Amino acid sequence: MATKQEHVAKADNNAAFALGLDLKSQVNVDWALTALFYSGLHYVEAYFAKIGALPHTHETHGKRTKLIVFDSKLKTVSNEYFELQNFSRQARYDCGTIKATKVTSEAAPALETIKKHIKGIL
Repeated sequence: MATKQEHVAKADNNAAFALGLDLKSQVNVDWALTALFYSGLHYVEAYFAKIGALPHTHETHGKRTKLIVFDSKLKTVSNEYFELQNFSRQARYDCGTIKATKVTSEAAPALETIKKHIKGIL
């Protein structure tokens, strides 16, 4: 299991990658949304590493979802987390066009909320 610091570094790198993409390209919009979700996921994993959650308890998105919903410290950012997860799912599986503004006006602020909250409880 990775350390809390390793998860934060991965989250920061994923966010930097996502926010550095040229969003004029649809493929970059899709990858930005996916990378922003995984950035949020790694912030959550950093919290789990801090509290010593066993790795098998969150090895799947479904198990992680249950932990997020029932953990009082994560519940406050659960809407943002699930919003990022939904954007990522749309980007990966739906064949429609997602506007670049989804990245800048919705996904990036949701990630920032998660980041600030998680860093505040680490």
